[in-house]
Amino acid sequence: MSQNTRGGRKRSYSSDDLGKAVAIVEASCNEVNSQTIIAALKDELGLQTTPRKETLERELEAFLERRTEERNAVLVSQLPPVIREMVGGFVAGMEAQFLLASANAYRILTDENRKPLEAVQRYVALLENQNADLKRSVESQQEQIQTLQDQVAAKDAELRKKDDAIDGLNRQVEDLARNADLERMFEALIEKRISAFSKREAPAERP
Repeated sequence: MSQNTRGGRKRSYSSDDLGKAVAIVEASCNEVNSQTIIAALKDELGLQTTPRKETLERELEAFLERRTEERNAVLVSQLPPVIREMVGGFVAGMEAQFLLASANAYRILTDENRKPLEAVQRYVALLENQNADLKRSVESQQEQIQTLQDQVAAKDAELRKKDDAIDGLNRQVEDLARNADLERMFEALIEKRISAFSKREAPAERP
């Protein structure tokens, strides 16, 4: 279970143990912090010694950041290809616009004959304005992407409803088929009883 820390000192738990402890704390609906993780390591995973709080907090923060990045990567990988292509084209276009804005701002800066500080301030202001425009464009594109995702989710929900309706109709058909079989069996039983009764009530032939 022991692994070396960055300083060379051996620790009494592994990265796998840390991940298990986080899962235990989250399953218990408790806050993930050094105190709850230490309790999980000792009480649930059998750790004998108490880890150093500073080291554990640093490793816990790195673990949670790495897990968030992995989850985000999975979410991005699940985007439909059409959305990923659209976003890629948008980012490429924004990069070209930003480079052009920087080039124009730099040309203005080099052509200026005024004080360097004033020129730099105008250059920064121009870049800030361009950056604000880019941010607004990105936000607009994100809204469009969210709309597409909502539409995809709505279509999925509609398909699930249709599947449920089809399943319900299939069950109704099966129930009707079973009822039809029972009705035929009942009719056959009645006919058999009537036939037996008729034979019993018929007058016997005289010799």
